[in-house]
Amino acid sequence: SCLCQSSDASAAAYNDNWDTGDSDNPAAFGAWTLNSGGINSGRFMGSSTSNNDCALPTGDTNGDGDINTGGRAWFTFAHSSQLFEAFRSFAGIPVNSSLSVRMDNGCIQTGGTVGFAVRNTSGNTLAEFFFRGGDGAYTVNDATSGGSFSNSGVAFTDEGVEVTYVITAAGTYTIHIKRLVSGVVTTLTGRSFFNPSGGQVPAQIRLFNFNAGNGTGFNAAYNNLKICRPCTAFTAALSGTTSVCQSATATNLTTTITGGTSPYTVVYSDGVTNFTVTGYVSGSNI
Repeated sequence: SCLCQSSDASAAAYNDNWDTGDSDNPAAFGAWTLNSGGINSGRFMGSSTSNNDCALPTGDTNGDGDINTGGRAWFTFAHSSQLFEAFRSFAGIPVNSSLSVRMDNGCIQTGGTVGFAVRNTSGNTLAEFFFRGGDGAYTVNDATSGGSFSNSGVAFTDEGVEVTYVITAAGTYTIHIKRLVSGVVTTLTGRSFFNPSGGQVPAQIRLFNFNAGNGTGFNAAYNNLKICRPCTAFTAALSGTTSVCQSATATNLTTTITGGTSPYTVVYSDGVTNFTVTGYVSGSNI
C-alpha cells in the first residue's frame, strides 16, 4: 500500500467527548454518526486500561497502554438489552487496499456482543468481527461462514486486538488479527464478503455494543481506524523544442503528468547533473 490515512482518539475533535458530527480527518473519513438505544447505552472518552476480564482489577497487565492514543480511546457501554452504534463512512476501498481498527473489550455478559462490521455504501453488512459473552475466542461472520459464525481461533485478551481486512479481489479478503499483548498475528485467508444488492466494496464501518453489561469492566473501546490504498499509477511526458542555454534561469520545458497526487516532485538531468523541482504542477514550465 502507498497512501495510508488514519483517525484516532487523541485528536482535538474529541477533547469535549465523542459526538455525532465529530471528524478528525475529514479528507479520509466522514463525520461520526452515533446512535444510542436509550439511557442505558452510550459513549464516552476513556482509557482502555480500565477494561478487564472479569477477574483482574485492571486490563493493562503489561503497562503498554492497551489501545490508547494520548491516554484515551473511543468507549461504548450498553446494558439492559440496549444497543449503541457508531457509523463512519469513507471512499470505497479497492482491491489491494486495507482497513484496520483496534478493539479492546472487557468482561462481556452472556447474551452481550461487542465488535464492528464492514459495510458498503448502502449500509449493508459485508463482514463482522466481534466477541460474544461466554465465548473464549473472537468470532468472524461473513459469506465464508456459510450461515453460521466462524471461530477466529484467537482467544480473548483484555489487552486489545488489531484487526486488519486486506481486499484481495472483488468480494474476497484476508483478515489479520493481532493480539497486542504478544504481537502474535493470526491470518485467515480466502474469506468472502456477503454479496448484498449494494455491492461488495467496503465504504463504511459500524462499531457496536449490544448489552455488554453494567459496570466499568463491561465497556468496549475502539481506536486507530486506518485505511491504506495502493499507489495510483501515473505517467509523465516531457515536451519542449527550445534550446536550453547554459546557466539559463528557465528550461522552457514542461511535463504533463497524469495520475498520482499533485503537486509533484520532478527530477531531470542535463546528462551530468540531476536537478530536482518540488511543488510542480502538471503543464507548468520547469
